[in-house]
Amino acid sequence: MFACSKLVFAPLHCSVARFSVSSIDLGRIHGFGRKPKWWEEGYKLYKERLDRAKKPKLILAKVEKMANQISRLSFEQKIDEKVPRINRSMEEIQNWMKNHNATLGGKKVPQPVFKFEESLFPEKIQEFLTSRYSEPTPIQSIAWPAAMSRRDFISISAPEADPRKTLGFLLPGIARILKNPEEENIFIVVSTRELAAEVCKIASELCTQLGLKIALCRTGANKNAQIRSIKAGAQVIIGTPRRLVDLIKSRDLKLNLKKTSYLVLDDTDHMIQLGYEKDIRRIYYYLNLWSSTKIQQRHTSMFSDTWSMKVRKLAARFLSKSSIFLNVGPLMISVRPDINQIVEVLEASEREQRIVKLINEIYSVPNSKILIFTETKQTADKLTDSLRFAGMGSTLCINGDKSKKDRKYIMNEFRIAACRILIATDVVARSIDVDNITHVINYDMPKNMANYVHKIGRVERQGKAITFVTLSDKSLAKKLIKQLEETNQEIPQDLKDLASKQVEIFPSDGQTEILPIDSKRKEILPRVVKKKENIRKHFR
Repeated sequence: MFACSKLVFAPLHCSVARFSVSSIDLGRIHGFGRKPKWWEEGYKLYKERLDRAKKPKLILAKVEKMANQISRLSFEQKIDEKVPRINRSMEEIQNWMKNHNATLGGKKVPQPVFKFEESLFPEKIQEFLTSRYSEPTPIQSIAWPAAMSRRDFISISAPEADPRKTLGFLLPGIARILKNPEEENIFIVVSTRELAAEVCKIASELCTQLGLKIALCRTGANKNAQIRSIKAGAQVIIGTPRRLVDLIKSRDLKLNLKKTSYLVLDDTDHMIQLGYEKDIRRIYYYLNLWSSTKIQQRHTSMFSDTWSMKVRKLAARFLSKSSIFLNVGPLMISVRPDINQIVEVLEASEREQRIVKLINEIYSVPNSKILIFTETKQTADKLTDSLRFAGMGSTLCINGDKSKKDRKYIMNEFRIAACRILIATDVVARSIDVDNITHVINYDMPKNMANYVHKIGRVERQGKAITFVTLSDKSLAKKLIKQLEETNQEIPQDLKDLASKQVEIFPSDGQTEILPIDSKRKEILPRVVKKKENIRKHFR
C-alpha cells in the first residue's frame, strides 16, 4: 500500500519518485511489467521477415552458378510412371546443346526428350503432337521431363527462339490432370490480356478434345462470367496478375487454389516491367496459404525473355534450390544479325512529317507490312489521323483502350494484309504475333534496350527496323551505338554527336547553351540554367 501511495502522490516533475516502485509490483497492480501480446506477435513477424530476406540471397547465389555448371551436370530420368530410363551419353547431350545454342544448369537434370514418344504423355496428346509437328523444340525437350518429375524450372529465351514455348508448360499440366482430375489444377499467370487469349486459344484446342474446362481471367472482360466458369470446375486457369488478385481477394479462387499443384509464370520480365511484381507475390502467398498440397509436391515453371536482376530475385524467392535452369540463345539480350537497323536523329517536331514521307515510299512496294510503335495512346491516335489524311485510309491503331472485339478485328485485318499499316502502343507491343512484317518503325525511342530488341524482333528476315531518336533520348545513345556495333550496322554521325560529352540545348527564350556531362555519372539529362532575373520573377 505504501508503494502504491508513493506512485499516486509523487509530483509529476520527479521521474525518480514516480517510477520507484519495482516492475514486479507494477505488473501485479497495473499490468506494466510484462510485454503486451501485440508486441510479442509483432516481434515474431519481424524475425520471420528477416529469415525470409536471408533465404533468397542464399538461393540467388546458387541460381547464379547454374549457367556455369555444364561440365558438372549429372543427368537422370525421374518420372512418375515406371518406365525404362532414357540412356544417352554426355557427348550426345552436349552436341544437342551446341546445335541449339542451349545452356543447362542444375543438379540431377532429367535427360532431354528428342522424340514425342519419350515424353510419356497419354496417347491423345501424342497424336495431337505428331499430327502437327515433327520433333520437340529445345525448351520442350527440357521443360516436359522437368515438369513431369515435379522439378522447378527456369527458361530464358527470346520470343523468336521458340514459338512453341506455350506447349512446353501446357502439356505436362494437362497430362497430370488426366491422371488425377479431381486433385490437380494448373495455374498460369501471363503479362497481358492478349497473351492470355493466345494461351487460352492454344489450350482450348486440346482441352475440348479431352473434356477439360478452362477459365480465362483477364481485365477488360465480364468478371461475373469468369467467376461462373471458375465455379463450374475449371481445371486450367489462365489470367493476368491484376484480375487474378481481385478474384483471390473475393475468395472466388479459393477452391481452385487448394488443388493447384503446378504454377506457371510466363513472360515474367514483362510482368515486372508493367509493375505486377507485388501482384505475383500476393498470388504466391495465397497459393501457399490456401493450397492443400504441400510445397514440396507443388512446383513452379518460370519463363522469361531476359535474365535481369529483378527476374533473378523473383526466381530466388519462388523456386527451390534444386531448380533446373535452361537458356536458349545468348543469355544477354541481343538483336538478330539479319535485321537491317536504321537510326535517324531528328527533332521531335520533325518526326510526323518524316514518317509520312517514309511510309509513302514503303507503301508503294507490294506485299509490304508496316508496324509502328508509339509510347502513348494520344500519339498513336494523332499519327493515325495524319496517315489517313495523307491517303493511307486503311491505317489502323491498337492500344489498351480498345475493346476485345476491336482488338481481334484489327489483328485479323493486319494478319490477312487487309490493313498493311498498324500503329501500336507499348502496352500491346509484346502481344502482337504476326508474320511477314517487312518494316518496324519506332516513332518513339523505347525506354530501355530490352524493349528495343523485342520491338524490332517482330520484323521478318532481311527486314528493316527504323528508329527515330530525339534529344530527349540522349541517355540511350551510347547503348544504341553499342548494339549497332555488335550487329555490324551503320552508325550515323548525328548519333555519335548525341552520345558525345557535349550537347546543345534550345530553351524557350532562345538562349543556346552547351553543358558538359560529368563522366562519373551514368546518365545525366540536359539541364537549362535560367537567368537570375527569371528566377526572381518566378518567386515574386
